[in-house]
Amino acid sequence: MSFDEETGKLAVDTSDQGRDNSGRLVGNAKWGQGRLDGAVRFSGRRDAVTLGKSRDIDLGTHNQRTVSMWFKADKVSGRKAQVIYEEGGRDRGLNIYLKDDLLHVGGWGGKWKGDWIESNKVKSGKWHHVALVLDGTGRLKDDAMTAYLDGNKIDSGQSTKLWGHKDGNGIGNVSGTTRFQDGTIGRRGQGLVGSVDEFQVYKSALSANQVQQLSNGFV
Repeated sequence: MSFDEETGKLAVDTSDQGRDNSGRLVGNAKWGQGRLDGAVRFSGRRDAVTLGKSRDIDLGTHNQRTVSMWFKADKVSGRKAQVIYEEGGRDRGLNIYLKDDLLHVGGWGGKWKGDWIESNKVKSGKWHHVALVLDGTGRLKDDAMTAYLDGNKIDSGQSTKLWGHKDGNGIGNVSGTTRFQDGTIGRRGQGLVGSVDEFQVYKSALSANQVQQLSNGFV
């Protein structure tokens, strides 16, 4: 999704590889100025772009996944979580969020309580590119999940493959429920105060070079 529509409530899926995974602006989410043309602006309350059930994203299982987007937070600091992206629910899923001056990129599922990769390099009022790359299997393994910020690898962590999940998918907020690193459950209202642009989901694990190209604007 390029988020360049400027009017209406539909964020059109611009990929020719999926099954029309368009999103819908809910709450008071608004069109705004992006890193590349337009973006969606969120207040952190009940605003979100929600995605419906999809075999490309949340139905079935996926060994590989890459989530990529640009985001800008008005204020990075604060004890309240600001969810940039999440899919799944309390039982299994992935998410990217800000809390306590840190960017958190992680996943969880079943008996696996999850793993989150952190970065303190995010600045308030600045556009950043973030990517989560998953290359997992049916068993928990090291270095199966990698997080990138502005094209640079933050770190790798443990993960399994991504199992089918419920509770939908949310950009800029929580769609249903999500799980945070401290074990607490997040719900709608713990969203980003800021903007998101150029949201992309790939059914493959992109290489470090491919992520670098995305961060350089080659989308």
